[in-house]
Amino acid sequence: MGNTSNREQWAVKARLRYVESCAWWRGVVNRHFLADYFGLSLAQISSDLQTYHEMNPGALHYNLKRKRYEGMPDMKCVLHKPSLEEAMRMFLPGGDAAARVARLSETVTEEPGAPPVATGEPSVVEVLQLPERPVHPDVARRMFLAVLRSGSVQIEYNSIHGGGISWRTIQPHAFAHDGSRWHVRAWCHKNAEYRDFSLCRMSAARWPDEESDPPPATDDDWNTWVTLTLKAHRGLPAAARSAVELDYGMSRGKILLKVRKAMENYLRHRLGLPLRDGTQPAPRLELAE
Repeated sequence: MGNTSNREQWAVKARLRYVESCAWWRGVVNRHFLADYFGLSLAQISSDLQTYHEMNPGALHYNLKRKRYEGMPDMKCVLHKPSLEEAMRMFLPGGDAAARVARLSETVTEEPGAPPVATGEPSVVEVLQLPERPVHPDVARRMFLAVLRSGSVQIEYNSIHGGGISWRTIQPHAFAHDGSRWHVRAWCHKNAEYRDFSLCRMSAARWPDEESDPPPATDDDWNTWVTLTLKAHRGLPAAARSAVELDYGMSRGKILLKVRKAMENYLRHRLGLPLRDGTQPAPRLELAE
């Protein structure tokens, strides 16, 4: 056993949390990458890894063949509560967009030196709280690894239109947020086409393949962008139309919204517009008596 790092130091805590995030979301921890990332010696990084091993035994396994540490499928996080938005911000191109959909009500860990939060004052800000759409952490982890690896993964999925719960194999390649929940865009082996799968409807997921053969077709709907031109509803009185134009920041009575074709129906649904086939989405909730 080598020397361990002082886990009480703030800089060490930050590095250990990064090690945990890499092991959980990427499935891989590499000493040389960490040394370059933090600008430290390999000896210091080895000390950090030894410290993390002592804090969370069994979470990491050293792969002699590939000369890297790997996060075990059954590892638990001991330094932070993982979130899919965190993984996207840290490890995916364009992942900063995930920050815009993180829940405003989440507890934020204060950094050292942060000003105290005012307490005892009457609130002058309120945010509407919508029903939570929970995603199991293990499911989120496996979907994230599948996207990183371009690998296939088996999921237990509860489909509204597909006859209940069943296991199926998908090959995800992207994440999409519809304004209230996360989906993966994936090739569905069962239906031989690209579909959206809601993460909150996945009750379980198996460990993804390291790599898989690419799907037999490209996801044209994901790669195609469409532009919707919106205006105030013609049935509104003139004063109401002017209010709507101000509400949406319209210019000359119109606003243009660019969206991936695969996500167009989500946008239409959010805005109360008919879907692409002209139908209105079926209601999902009602008030209980």
